[in-house]
Amino acid sequence: MYKEQKAAAAEVLFKSIGIALDIDVKEVKERSEVSLIGSPLTHERFLRRKDGTYGAVFNEMLPGPETPLKGLYLAGDSVFPGIGVPAVAVSGASAANTAVNVVTHLRAMMTSKTSNN
Repeated sequence: MYKEQKAAAAEVLFKSIGIALDIDVKEVKERSEVSLIGSPLTHERFLRRKDGTYGAVFNEMLPGPETPLKGLYLAGDSVFPGIGVPAVAVSGASAANTAVNVVTHLRAMMTSKTSNN
């Protein structure tokens, strides 16, 4: 029953692709070279993240980059879940901003510019 539910849910995506390409759903499936139908349970298993990475994320669900060890910060999926470079970039920026916030950084830049003149 679970496999049938996943297939039915994925049908929406196949239909959307068919509409975008102006072709029949059957042709979309025939032309598809790889078709891996996942679900929150699939993501949970492969990403080791409760309920996968679907849906909105609330602040209390993200632990932030800080650790109990002073000066050690986290970056990556555990800080900002997602796929690929965007998630890593956001988590890296979060760690950098936690280490030295933007206001402190800008103040230091302005101070060094005025002292160099």
